[in-house]
Amino acid sequence: MREKGAELAEKYGDVIQQCFRSAYAHWFDKHRDELNIHRGRTRSNFVWDCTVGYLRTALGEDGKFRFIDTHGTTLMIYDQSLLIKVKKLNRGLRASNVFTYASEKFNHQKDLGFELNLTNVFLGYVPNDLNTEIEQIHIVCPNGDGVAWSVPVTAPVSQRVIDFKSDEVVTVPRKRIKLRNPRERSSTKNGS
Repeated sequence: MREKGAELAEKYGDVIQQCFRSAYAHWFDKHRDELNIHRGRTRSNFVWDCTVGYLRTALGEDGKFRFIDTHGTTLMIYDQSLLIKVKKLNRGLRASNVFTYASEKFNHQKDLGFELNLTNVFLGYVPNDLNTEIEQIHIVCPNGDGVAWSVPVTAPVSQRVIDFKSDEVVTVPRKRIKLRNPRERSSTKNGS
């Protein structure tokens, strides 16, 4: 079913990205002055609600998608092959779930009672470290506590660097820099 995930990313990737990024931008535009008083769960719920609404508006009339409202959530079926849950993901592309039998069945690819033989996948976003924007969007097939496969919907984030000596724009891959704790550095100098 990885092929169906790749097809979904290729055919609908731009729409999916726009829906996720619009939802995240809507959160910051609406609640920018209140960010310090809201819990992370509030942001996730708001982004989820908006994303699902935008996806329903953008893809609801497309014959390849079916939206199902069940047990307080919305699922999507793509091309009668993928059962899709919209989720926030961590850097390991895993979703955090409150344990329920339905979430366990979803994560372990168990039948959820649909008439089709579907592969369960997350359509999820990974926020940056500061939770100020979406860094990645992926289609992820869970396999118990791991990931069976994933397909990126977004290209890796890069920074644009403009060389002021020319009009050419150069793209440089982002690198992570681990900062040391200044206390650790001073304690090793003193030998303690």
